Formats: sequence, structure tokens, C-alpha cells
Amino acid sequence: KRFETPGSQVPGRTSHYALKLKDPQPKGVSSQRWTAKDLAKAHTEVAFYEEVRRLRQVDAGALEPLLEYILDYEGVLESHVEGQKPNEAPKQFLVFENLGVRDVPGSTFRRVDLKLGHGVPGSSGTSRLQALKQSILEGTSKNATEGFRLERFQGSPASLDSADPLLELGLGPVSPGAPGGAEGSTSPTSPSSPTSEKTTRSMVRQKVRKAMLHRMPAPDVIMYFADMQNLGSNVGYSAGIAQHLLSQMASKLAGLSVACRRAPAPQLWLGTSLAVTLDTGAEGSVPPEVNVRLFGWGQATLTTSETHQQLPPSERRERSAKWREFITNIDKVGWEASRAYLHRFGNNQGWKEVKFVVADFDAISHNDFIGQASLHLDETNPSCQGEQVIQLVDRSENPVIGKNGLPTTLTCSVELHTLSQVRMRGLWRVHVHRAVNLPKRDLSGTSDAWVSVYATGGEESQFCFQQRSSVIPRSLNPEWNETFDLPLARPGNLLADWLDVTAPSLGDAVLKSGQKLLPCAAGSGFVAGPASAKEEKAAFAAWSTALAYAADRAARNLGPPPKDKAPVVACDLLVEPIMTAASVDGAAAAKTWSNWSWSAWNPFRWGACG
Repeated sequence: KRFETPGSQVPGRTSHYALKLKDPQPKGVSSQRWTAKDLAKAHTEVAFYEEVRRLRQVDAGALEPLLEYILDYEGVLESHVEGQKPNEAPKQFLVFENLGVRDVPGSTFRRVDLKLGHGVPGSSGTSRLQALKQSILEGTSKNATEGFRLERFQGSPASLDSADPLLELGLGPVSPGAPGGAEGSTSPTSPSSPTSEKTTRSMVRQKVRKAMLHRMPAPDVIMYFADMQNLGSNVGYSAGIAQHLLSQMASKLAGLSVACRRAPAPQLWLGTSLAVTLDTGAEGSVPPEVNVRLFGWGQATLTTSETHQQLPPSERRERSAKWREFITNIDKVGWEASRAYLHRFGNNQGWKEVKFVVADFDAISHNDFIGQASLHLDETNPSCQGEQVIQLVDRSENPVIGKNGLPTTLTCSVELHTLSQVRMRGLWRVHVHRAVNLPKRDLSGTSDAWVSVYATGGEESQFCFQQRSSVIPRSLNPEWNETFDLPLARPGNLLADWLDVTAPSLGDAVLKSGQKLLPCAAGSGFVAGPASAKEEKAAFAAWSTALAYAADRAARNLGPPPKDKAPVVACDLLVEPIMTAASVDGAAAAKTWSNWSWSAWNPFRWGACG
């Protein structure tokens, strides 16, 4: 009775339906804050959500922080949907939170869904055959080594939308003036009809785009998610919004890592998904907001310490190993967001160089390098500003020659702006205008060109990040006319402050060892990051250790340590009953940990820490 009927299907989601509350809602609360999922596709999730609701009504103890990262649950609904006949029985739905909906006029909403871990039979409704198929897919994707993959990108920026998967197949977007691009008199059921052709293209595009998203490396996922080009008319506004949202994202993901470590028992959650949403809000009235939630529970259960102790030892060890992997995957997402923030918004020493790399877009295979060019940046030298025409060179610094035998050039302009913002003292505004006389890279004799803009800076060039333009299809003289901002931070470290809110002491670790913990990421571009794979692995291990220390302080209700005292993760934390100290005495807690082997599922090799 609370919802209007009939419900309508959510576009692109065959089992999801939109719900709207009948009664007017308070300001800031959306009438569409709930969404429905066909119970026939979600019957295995009911028990999980019911247990979550029960625990939210009582003292959940050490599980309480983790429950905050699970979607709100309303119950089971019976309702008719659009398209049903009057005499048909109503459908049943699982009703849960419609993440990120705030009904803010003019705001930008964006959502990414990340699949965590590989297919685990029984962990989230995955059969053994489905798990095998999923593991094959993950094994061929870039994200197989990252512990997660991109499943869905809602509200993607123009730079990603323009990367049409069909360009590589020689199809591309269907234009109204092209053959098959407008409706004709051919029968809709005919294989050669325009409608049939458009439907086929749409299906192929969806499948190839899904494969493209699966292959996208984590730094690129964060880059596109935080892409706020041309948001607002004031200089610095879009960069300020991106900064605020990215810092929130890093903070909330760190909080999720801490909450997982505080769980009283290992959970079997591999195969679930992580949703990260952003809403840019409204300038001067509604602040930007990021939300982080876990969903897609399938046959997952919410395990308490009592339930865990009743399991056979072999199953306890298996669950411990999978929970350890799950936490590592969550750590990795937060690590990527934090280093993206640090390198884009943490440089208060100045940018030294901006490099432009022009490439031919390929959805399935690797992008084809075309050429590159660089500009030196100097805040004290006005001559480096203004419009410039620069020649592209190859990796050997030889001029790139176009299809007609003439050199290839790129036209761009650079301006330095001073800002009065609290977080930024200024920014370099880089405008990419056009390229002329590109060499052909496709069989059609053209190129589908885009530009990656790389900035490097700091006293030792330790800061670096990239942004990317839209793809201009089938052109040897592409016009981009896109603007990119290189923020100049004020002294201080806003990231450290945000991290300390959800992960006490993590911000202090970033202040003292930021570059070692969070090295630059190269992404899928053609400019290698300064850190080797071995250094990145060591940095991530140090990040996870710092999160373990933060979880310990959070469990003890301790805030960040004094700024003059660096956090040290002591190996003897292994035997301290930090998770259940509030509910039982120390001796009993130590016995409890011994019974279900805390050391077996702890995500770190404590013997190697120091």
C-alpha cells in the first residue's frame, strides 16, 4: 500500500523494477528510494537480508560497522507490474535500497558495480559450471590479478561513452543518414530490415562493451569514475567536485576494510558485488555525496562467532582463506582510489610536464600507439602558456608522418589559474584542440583517435596521473576541443584527514610514507609508472598492514595516534582478543579465538610484519 502500482521495469535490468512511494517525502528523501528485484531471481537472498534486519534491531556487536555497508532492506512486496493482464496474479519482489537516488535537479549521478573475487560455488548462488565459466572469463581479463572486475558502469562520462565497442568491427554508431540508420519500408522481421540491424548492433555492442569493461584495469576505472570534465562554468569547480568525491570514496572504502577486519567471524562473501555511487549535488545547496555498499548475496550467509565455531575445522579453514581473499580485494579497491587522489590532488609542489599520447582506440585488442608530444610547465614563466602547435614523435623521438607524407601535429593551449579555494591554490588548464594529418591505423584507412593527458610533477617528479579525451571515430584530422585540469594543492594533506575519519592512523601513515604506500599508477596508457610491479606489490602489502593497525585502534575505540608517533603494527596483535573484548573477558576471548583460529583467516602474514 505504500507504493504506487504497477511497477515499471528498470531499463537494461530484466529482473529489477522501479518503485515510487505514494506519500510525499521530506526534503532530501527521494520518493524512489526503494527498488524491487523479482523474487524468482532473488529467493536465495531473502534469508540473508532478514538476518541483517534482525541484527540491526539488536546489538550486533562487532558486526555493526559491517552492517552499515549492506543495502537497507524493506521486505517482500506483492505487486502488479506494467504489461501484466488484469487477471494475472501479482509478482513478488525483494525490496531494498535504491542506492544513490537523491532527486537533485541538475546533478550528475554515476555508479560502478565491481565483482569481488572469482566464482565460488555456493558462496553467492554460483553453480560449479557457472563458476568455471566465470573463472575462464576472469582469467582472460586484466582484473584477474586485481581481485575484482568492472561489471557495470552507469552514468559513464563522455570519454568512456565515445569508446564505442563496434568501431573496431567497422560498424560504429548508426547515424540517421547512413544505410540502415533510419526506418524504411522493409518488414521488421526481415533479417535485412533497419530495425533488425539496429537490434543486432545493439546486442553486439552490449556484449563487446561488457568484455571491454571486464578488461579495464583498476586505475582506468577510478579515472573514468572521477572524470568531471566541463562540470560547471567556473574555473576550478569541476576539479573541486572531483576532489571532494574521490576523497569520500577513499575514506569510505578504507572504512569498509576496517569493518571487515572487525567482523567476529570470517564470512563467505566471495562472488558478491561492491557498488560505488556518486552524486555531484547542487552548487551551494546540496553537497556532493559518495556511497559504498555490498550487494548480490545469492546463497551467502551472515556468520556469527557462535555459528563459525560449530563448523568442522576444515570448513573453518576454507572460510578463513576465502574471507582473507575478500578483504584483500576490498583493500585493493580502496588503495586504487587513495593513490588516484594523492597523485591528482596531493601535489603542492607544482607540475613540471604534461605529455600528450595520441592512440587509436581498440575495444578488444590493445590500443595502437600513434605518437606523443610534451610541454614543459613553469609557474614562473608566462611564455609556456598560450596556444601551441607541437609535432608528434614516436617512441624513438622520430617525427610521426601522416597518411599524405606530411608531419603530424597537435594543437593545444595551456593556462595557469589562481584559485581562492580552501583545498587548491590554483590549477593548470590544458585545452586539447585538434590533431592534423594522423597516420592511418584501421583497415578503413582512418583512425579512431583519442588523447591521454599525463601530468608529472613534484620535486622528484613523484606525482603523476592521467586523464583521457573522447574518441573521435574515423578521422585523420580529429577535433576534440576538450579541457583538462591539473590541480595545484595547498599545503597539508586532505586525504590523510579523510582516511583518519574511518580508519584511525591510516592518514598518519599516508602523511609519513605517502609515496611508498601509494605509488603512481600507469593504467592502460603508454606511459609507464615510476613504480615497478615488485614495488607496487610491496606498497599494497604495506597499505594492508596499515589498515590492520587502523582496525585494531577502531576496535579499541582509539582515535588516530599523535602525529609525531608513526603507527607500528606489532606481530603480537595476533594473540590479542581485540574483536570480542567488549562482550567477554580477556581470557575467554583468547580461548574463543583459539577455538576458531583467528590466525588462519587474518588477511596478513603476521610473522613477516614489524
